[in-house]
Amino acid sequence: MNNIKSFKNIIIVFSSLAASLFLLSCDGSQIASVEQAEHAVVTQTGTMAQQQAKQADPKDLSDAFFKMVEQVQQLSREELENMSQEELSALARPLLDAVENTVKLSDETLEKLNKVLAGLAESIHTITGEEHAVISREVEQIMAADAGRTVRSLREEDVREVLLKLNGGDAAMSATCEDLYNQWGGYVHIMPGDNLNIANSVCPAGSIFYVHSGTYSSQSVVGSKNGNLWVGVGGPVIMNGQTSVERAFNGGMRGNSISWIEILNYTDYGIFSESGTTRDVEIKNMTFRNIGALKDGQLRSAIFFEWTTNVIVRNSHFENVTSSIRIKKSNGPLQVLNNIAVNPGNCGIGVAGGQYFKVENNKIYSQQINGISNVGIYAQARPSHVSCNHGLGTFSGNVSRFFCGRNEPPPGTNCGIGSNNWAWAPNPGEDGYCGIKRDSIRHESRVKSADTDSELGPWIWNTW
Repeated sequence: MNNIKSFKNIIIVFSSLAASLFLLSCDGSQIASVEQAEHAVVTQTGTMAQQQAKQADPKDLSDAFFKMVEQVQQLSREELENMSQEELSALARPLLDAVENTVKLSDETLEKLNKVLAGLAESIHTITGEEHAVISREVEQIMAADAGRTVRSLREEDVREVLLKLNGGDAAMSATCEDLYNQWGGYVHIMPGDNLNIANSVCPAGSIFYVHSGTYSSQSVVGSKNGNLWVGVGGPVIMNGQTSVERAFNGGMRGNSISWIEILNYTDYGIFSESGTTRDVEIKNMTFRNIGALKDGQLRSAIFFEWTTNVIVRNSHFENVTSSIRIKKSNGPLQVLNNIAVNPGNCGIGVAGGQYFKVENNKIYSQQINGISNVGIYAQARPSHVSCNHGLGTFSGNVSRFFCGRNEPPPGTNCGIGSNNWAWAPNPGEDGYCGIKRDSIRHESRVKSADTDSELGPWIWNTW
């Protein structure tokens, strides 16, 4: 109780400052005054795009929001109900900042979208690129015709109700999803300006997040809840780390599917987990560009999983990343299928421990990048003591052309500077032997060497 009293004292000390937020004119108001309580908390000034550009850093917003939730959960329901306007304003500031200038779609538009997207939800694991494109065009048409969208607004009583829900624990917190986002049933329509990490936190596990076309700058989803689906729809959907954010998706992800999103300009990883609780993950029809510029591709990659079970990465595309896909100390089924990589840094696909993998029908190309390019596809226990068993059936139908750019003295990497190091594995008796020897992984039925640009070159980027 002393903590609660101290917190309320802090609110009261700053109440005069908070009061000014209630008394701003309509072009800057956040919460209505007593006489204007029925009016919107957030009002529209300028275009939505201009307002969204002014928003604070998404990580700062989510950190402040989660701290606010902790404070709310220390208070009693009665204390929240009896808070003055000024106290409510001070407490709810991170909530208001998080929804400021976000887009609210009309119920009519949401109903139309859900009818179109129901089929996508039902066939998310089997839908083709062509089918997704047809659905996306329908989504764009619906959005273009939407005359009912507004800037999201919260009245004073709305804010108090949201705080009361946040006070009620995880189940009640999930009820705030519809207050802060465009939720309709199990679907959550994410729009540019929305905070993805807060959406993951407040929306129920197993939500289908339809991420609508646009750029989501400096966003990171931490601990994606069990069963969540993240699906890009409409035009291009881009998560841009602005070379300031380490990871787009970090941990969690059990039972998740992530698809039709372009992830670019993250400093370390695109999708990352080193947790044994991560399993049953599907990553498909994704694009990864400019991940981890100039960093060590033996430590970082566009996709990195360790201690995971049952992961599928398919029909995805990688360009100018530290490494494309690295999977360590994991158990299958783990499948890497039908992916394309151009200049993917240290390696295209690294299978570094574990068992029951399938690496099939991937195309990997890299020019010689001095100090960086190493190998197209490899199988090796890293570190050498980890359990590792990759038999002859692990690899099939892959094609690689990968020019080595490293000739470091031991213990560094020397892959034969200037040579085509299309695939590699240690032989029996060598450090890190993993059940398949070098000649076997290099067999043309497993990883075929492409010897000319006409057979395999940078142009493969345009084949998908």
